[in-house]
Amino acid sequence: MFGKNRYRSCVRVVYSFFVLLFIVIIWGCEPEVLINQTVVFRDCVAEKASFYHPGNMSFGRVAGLKNCLPFQASIKCTMPDKQDSLFTIEISTFKAPLDTSVQKELLSLQTNKLQVDSSQSFAYQTFRIMSDEGEIQDSYDPDLHYAHNRILVSSIDTISNTIHGWFECRFLISPDISSGENPDTIHFQKCHFEVLISS
Repeated sequence: MFGKNRYRSCVRVVYSFFVLLFIVIIWGCEPEVLINQTVVFRDCVAEKASFYHPGNMSFGRVAGLKNCLPFQASIKCTMPDKQDSLFTIEISTFKAPLDTSVQKELLSLQTNKLQVDSSQSFAYQTFRIMSDEGEIQDSYDPDLHYAHNRILVSSIDTISNTIHGWFECRFLISPDISSGENPDTIHFQKCHFEVLISS
C-alpha cells in the first residue's frame, strides 16, 4: 500500500510540474492572432482588403496571406509544351461559393524559365479586381521596388502531373483604373500552391 501511495504522489508531482511549466511558457509568450488556424504575424502591416470565394479548385489551389490575412483561391497552370520553360499560373477568386460564373479577382504570374528549387523573378505579373458585373473595377501594377517579387517551384510530380511551389508579390493600384473601393496596395505572402499541369 505504501509503495502505491508513493507512486501516486510521484505521478501527481510530475504532472503538476508539467502543467505549471506549460502555463509559464504560454503566459510568457506574446500571443499570436489565429484566424482559420493560420498565424497572422504581428509585423505584417497592410490595409484591409476584401476577400472572396476560392471556387471549386478542381485544377489546383493556393493558400497564403493577402494583406496579412488568410487567403485561398483556385489556380490553373499553362505550359505550351512540357519541354518548354515558359510557365504561367492564373489564380482566381469568385463572388459566390463554388460558382465560377462571376470572377472577382485574377492574379497572373509568368516566368520565362521553369527550374526546380530555384527562386526566380517574374517575367510578367498582373492583378485585377472585377465588379459584380464582370468588368474591371481596379487594375494593379507590380511594385518594382519590392525585392521579394519571387516564385519558386519546389517539385514537379510526373506521376500525378502536378507542380508544387510558392510565391510572393506586391502590387500598387494603377492610376489609370481606380475605383476608390479597394486598397492602394495588395500584398501576397507565403503563398503555397499545388496545380495540375495543362497545355
